[in-house]
Amino acid sequence: MDGGREWEKLPVIGQAFVGAEEFARRARKMAAKRDEAEQRYGLGEIVGAVSKVVRVEQGELRRPLRSEGVQRGREILMYLARTRGETSLKEMVRWLGVKEGSTVSHGVRRAVARLKEDRDFGRQVEQVLRELAHSPMQA
Repeated sequence: MDGGREWEKLPVIGQAFVGAEEFARRARKMAAKRDEAEQRYGLGEIVGAVSKVVRVEQGELRRPLRSEGVQRGREILMYLARTRGETSLKEMVRWLGVKEGSTVSHGVRRAVARLKEDRDFGRQVEQVLRELAHSPMQA
């Protein structure tokens, strides 16, 4: 299309790429990145991965304990369940055993703030995402 980027606006049907080999290689790479970014996970998968990475029992993630590890784990769990999960807010509220959705919303906000300020927190989120990408459920 005359070197323009108009093709990006076209719907993709059947995941076919038409063009020079270099174009097809770049298009496949872009599609893979998009697919990876759009990957959604079930609550059980996220809970398992968070539990493994932050090294707390899954049951501890259900309780608002005051230990730093549990609090970090709950915030990572809430953040990923809402941003990368297939989990509804109602389901998240029920799983955590909290009374209101605002608890989850506040947890997500705290996680977003931590991601900006705390490198270790960001590394743990990335570890959880890697764990999810390699989970048997995704294979």
